[in-house]
Amino acid sequence: MLAVNRPPARASLVFLPISIVMFALAARFGKLADRDGPRRYLMFAPLVMAAGFILLTLVTSTNPLLPLPGVLVMAVGLAMLVAPITATALKAAPDNFAGIAAGVNTTVSRLGGLIATPVLGVAITLVFAARAPRPNADPFATHVLLAGQRDATITAFRAGIGLAVVLCLAGSLLAVRGLRSSDR
Repeated sequence: MLAVNRPPARASLVFLPISIVMFALAARFGKLADRDGPRRYLMFAPLVMAAGFILLTLVTSTNPLLPLPGVLVMAVGLAMLVAPITATALKAAPDNFAGIAAGVNTTVSRLGGLIATPVLGVAITLVFAARAPRPNADPFATHVLLAGQRDATITAFRAGIGLAVVLCLAGSLLAVRGLRSSDR
């Protein structure tokens, strides 16, 4: 059996490096994208994020340090993505519509998260339900798990991560097909 009960504040500390990396690198990637054009950053950032997600599939224990490499790689990809995508959205609009462009960019970003989060949750739940030894088990349980539930949870979360990787690859492909090298 594996105890997975962690206070929310402690569990969320795993994601603290994302904010630190974003703070440290996003502006730098923004300047590079201004200089080089956004295409390469919008093309490679999702691939870096996908690599970070793939590293997270290697985590099978509740040791809070084990996800750190994957979280750091994913955070670098996110930092590489955020400033160039915002700059691209703002530069695509005429100056008198910059405020609206910023609002649309923020709205689309939030909608993406609001759609992706439940889609990933449904995928995790469906895979867990197919693998769990008990049909009423919960993949998001905060109590002690039996070995079969633990294995089903790991498989389900790997499936969710796999779906996130596919979405990152789709984002990279969209940048390859949607932006020209000369786009600045």
